[in-house]
Amino acid sequence: MTTTTNLEWGPPPEKHRTEPTDWNAIAAELKANPGEWALVARNQWAAAAVRINDGLYAAFRPAGSFEATARRDDDLEKPKVNIWARYLGEPEGDSQ
Repeated sequence: MTTTTNLEWGPPPEKHRTEPTDWNAIAAELKANPGEWALVARNQWAAAAVRINDGLYAAFRPAGSFEATARRDDDLEKPKVNIWARYLGEPEGDSQ
């Protein structure tokens, strides 16, 4: 019995290294332009948008003060995306 697969033979590609993202600087710029969307990160995992929305990155606290979304770009490595975000202001009831 013969089994056919779609194996691709050869060594794995070199690791792609990216510079760390300075989320503090990005959050500060977004705060300086409230309500305006900006491309804040290229070639990221979509989870970065969730982390911004949920305030899991300290720079984007309190949760709900920023909005982010992920958009696929055909030129990016799969499954990476570009991250867009904007500053919405402090959520109602939050005073820090």
